[in-house]
Formats: sequence, structure tokens, C-alpha cells
Amino acid sequence: MSVQGCANSRFAIINWINDTLLLPLTKIEELGAGNVYCQLLDAGYPDRIPIHKVKWDAKLEVDFLHNFKILQNSF
Repeated sequence: MSVQGCANSRFAIINWINDTLLLPLTKIEELGAGNVYCQLLDAGYPDRIPIHKVKWDAKLEVDFLHNFKILQNSF
């Protein structure tokens, strides 16, 4: 796959997430906090994620891990 193909894939994912969740994401790196994944799973399976426990303003690795642990437990 060419570099151009990877860039198009990233933009397609970001656009799909933005359209689905009505978010203003601009970079794929913003998914690293885990909060968007929790929100996506909650959109598909309501009440499966304790959404009130998600750290929305996660900036530190410990907060990222907290969000991914919530995601993992919901699976």
C-alpha cells in the first residue's frame, strides 16, 4: 500500500468517526486516549459501557489505561 493510500485510510476513519459521533477530530492520534472507542461502543451497544466512568479529558498514560480497561471489561 502506498503512503497516499494510508493517508486516505486515516482520513476515511476520522471522517466516519466524526460523522457517527458528531465529533471534531482532526488527527488519528486523538483516538489514543480510548474515550472515543468507549463512545463508539456505547453508540452501538447502549448501557454496555459505564460511560460516566470514562475520563474524557485524559492526558496521561494512566488515564488512557483507565479508559482502555473500561473498554476491555465491557467486551
